[in-house]
Amino acid sequence: MPRVHVPLYVYPDQLIRDTWTRWSEQVLSQPQDAAFRTARGFQDAISGVEGSVGANERTRAGELFDSGFLRGALVNSRDSGASRSSIPPGWELTVSGQDVHSRLGYCAYAVGKALAVPTISGESSRALSVISAIICLQAGFRYNNDWIGLVDLFYHVLASYPCPPGATESAWNRYVAAGMFCTMDDGPDSDSLVDLLVASRPVTALKYVRAAGVDRLSPVELENEIRDGFPIANVTPPKHSLFWIGDPGVAEPRGLYTLAAMNGHQLLESGISLQREARRLGEPNPFSLLFEEREGMERDCVLEALATIFASTNRSREVWSAHMRTLYEGVLEGLQYLRQQGGMGAIQRVFHAHGVVEGARGTQLRVPKTSCVQKPANGDKVIVADVGYRVMGVREDGMDLVLAIEQA
Repeated sequence: MPRVHVPLYVYPDQLIRDTWTRWSEQVLSQPQDAAFRTARGFQDAISGVEGSVGANERTRAGELFDSGFLRGALVNSRDSGASRSSIPPGWELTVSGQDVHSRLGYCAYAVGKALAVPTISGESSRALSVISAIICLQAGFRYNNDWIGLVDLFYHVLASYPCPPGATESAWNRYVAAGMFCTMDDGPDSDSLVDLLVASRPVTALKYVRAAGVDRLSPVELENEIRDGFPIANVTPPKHSLFWIGDPGVAEPRGLYTLAAMNGHQLLESGISLQREARRLGEPNPFSLLFEEREGMERDCVLEALATIFASTNRSREVWSAHMRTLYEGVLEGLQYLRQQGGMGAIQRVFHAHGVVEGARGTQLRVPKTSCVQKPANGDKVIVADVGYRVMGVREDGMDLVLAIEQA
């Protein structure tokens, strides 16, 4: 089994607020000189951007692609079988003057702009939690002939290692996460841990590798070790649990899972339930498409893929819709801020009509009310089969909305 890594080696708010907004504005939305149309073109272009730090940019680019913010990779992976001399598909889109941002990438940009202004970041902070949950749900690894979600495994481990009375949840979770990643860093031990998840059996011990040696600690033994001053920084690998949980010594830990669980815990739990039900029925993991390597090709829209997965049950569909409303409200907060700062004109909302494969018929489009997070209005834009239409009028007809549209 391959070693399991944390999806981000940076805090999500930092990635979105600082890196993603800066790259979007200064590189990805700008015309590029023909000299940058090379395999290393992105690294060369980003080197002149304020705040960029050498090799970190390659790592960030890979994380943004894996998180679903980009339609294609900006850099060639060192582990990829693709030619190192080929232009990465995402960078090819950029230098060709095409749009490299995915729908989630656009949402993250707006949320990131609002996060930079603490006085207005209420809705955007909740949207950040939803984005973090979406990133978590895309992290998985191969197991036998199927896939296992990382957050599914972590929930199973936490169920066997409940936070003891009097302990701080984030601090306890950091120790449990360190043990899980340490155990998953070894072939035989990692197989045994995943076997317990698949068999729905409790985890009785986690491995901790320290300078003094290797320990396998039960929940009670871990609690006693922590009480005796167990230094979490000494556990190998040292950074996985930090960026998964965050620093419990601060008022608000900023690790990926911690942020995701704040307002996105129901989305995580619903996704886990779908994975476990598929495993019980002997069916493939429904999230496998999101777990697979995508090097050298354009990515499918993450939001559309997840919408399809969560549409499999009424309850999961409701959970997905609720979290998309939270994301949408955070995006609107960011757009309102941009408009106030003079960075954009009047806001034009964009809706995507799913299930229409041949474009709108005539000048009207009928959609169920339940499929709309917000009611479209005159001037909004609707995308049907990759073609843009302007909304000219909206009327209600029973359980449907009928939109009068014209091609933009």
